[in-house]
Amino acid sequence: MSSVLAFFFDPGDIRGFTRFSDYPDSYFILYGIFACYCLSPLYTIRNPKYKPELKHVNFNINQRRLLMFGVLGGIYAIIYVFPHAFKSVALGASEIRNSFLKDKTNTVLPISIFTTIAVAFASFFSVFLAVFFMSLKSNLSKTWRYLLFIASLSYIVVSLAYTARDGFLFYIIFGSIFVTNYWSYFNDRLKKRIKIFGFSVLAIGVFVLGSFTQDRFGDSDAGTMGYIATQPYVFAENIIQREGYGDQYYYGTSLRLPLINRVLGIPIEEFDRTEPYEWTFGTFLTDFYNVNGFLSLIILSVLFTEYFRYQFKKSKNSSLRYLLVYTFYVHFIVSGLFYFRLGSFSGNVFMLILVIFISLQKKNSIQ
Repeated sequence: MSSVLAFFFDPGDIRGFTRFSDYPDSYFILYGIFACYCLSPLYTIRNPKYKPELKHVNFNINQRRLLMFGVLGGIYAIIYVFPHAFKSVALGASEIRNSFLKDKTNTVLPISIFTTIAVAFASFFSVFLAVFFMSLKSNLSKTWRYLLFIASLSYIVVSLAYTARDGFLFYIIFGSIFVTNYWSYFNDRLKKRIKIFGFSVLAIGVFVLGSFTQDRFGDSDAGTMGYIATQPYVFAENIIQREGYGDQYYYGTSLRLPLINRVLGIPIEEFDRTEPYEWTFGTFLTDFYNVNGFLSLIILSVLFTEYFRYQFKKSKNSSLRYLLVYTFYVHFIVSGLFYFRLGSFSGNVFMLILVIFISLQKKNSIQ
C-alpha cells in the first residue's frame, strides 16, 4: 500500500524532502525487498500442515487464571483512563496536539505507577480480541467472553486520551483479520451478529478517524494516507542523510530497543530529533536501519521474521500457542506500518512477555 500510494504523493512538498526523481531507485527496491521478506511468514501460515485445526478448545485452569489477570487489568485500564479520554475528546484533537503533546510540561495522563499499569494492560488489546474470537468455540462461559471483549476495547480508550486515531484504526484492522480467520467456524446466527456489530464499529471508527484527521490536519493528504505514502521516501531519506557519516548518526539501541540498555546497564541516550527525516514515520524498517545502518536492518529483520516462521511451524499442536504467535506477528506488522511502535520500553516489555507466554504454552485440549 505504501509503495503504490508513494507514486501519487510528492515528498517535495514536505520540509526536508526532495522530489521523487532525486531519490535513487535502489532504495525503493531495497524497501520493497525487505517489506516482502518480513511478510513471508504469511506463506508458512497458508501451509495446512503447520496450522492447527480449531474445533473446540478447552482452556485449563492455569490458562483461565492468566486470562482473568489480563482481563481485570484491561478493565482497570478502561475505568482509569476513561475520565481523561472524555476530557481530551471534549477539548478536540487539534488542542491536544498543539497545546499538550508539544509542551513537555503538560501530560494528558497523570505520571504515576497507576498510569503505567493501565497503559501496559491496554497494550495487550490484540491478545484479548484474538482470544475473544477463540472463546466462541471453547469451554469458556458467556461471562468470560463478554469480559474478554470489554478488555479488548482498552486500547481505544487509551488512544482517545491522546485523541489519537490508532485505537480505532488498529481495532478495525485486527477485528477484520480475526473475523476473516474464524468466519468458517461461526454458525449463521453468530455470523449475523458479528456483521451487525462489525458494521457499527466500522461506522464509528470511520467517523472518529475522519473527524480527528480533519481537526488535526485539515486535509487527508497530511493525515493517515499521507503518512502511509511517505514511508518509502522516509526510508530512502534516512539512508541518504546517515550513510557515510559514522556511528554517531545512528541511534543504537537507546531509541527503539531501550530494554537491552536496561538489562546490560548501558545508559539510555536522549536524542533531540529536529530534522523531518528523523521523526517522520518510516515503518519499522527505517527504525531497524537507524539502530546501526544496514547491519542492524538485516539482523533485526531476519531475527523477527525467522522467529515468527519458526514459531508458526512449532505451534502445530497448540491452538492457543499458535494464536499467540499469530497475534504477536500481526501486531508487529500492523503497528509497524508507521514506525516500530513496539520499540518503546513498554513495547519491548510487551514483546518479552509474549515471547515468554508463547514458550510456556503446551499442547491444549481440542475436541
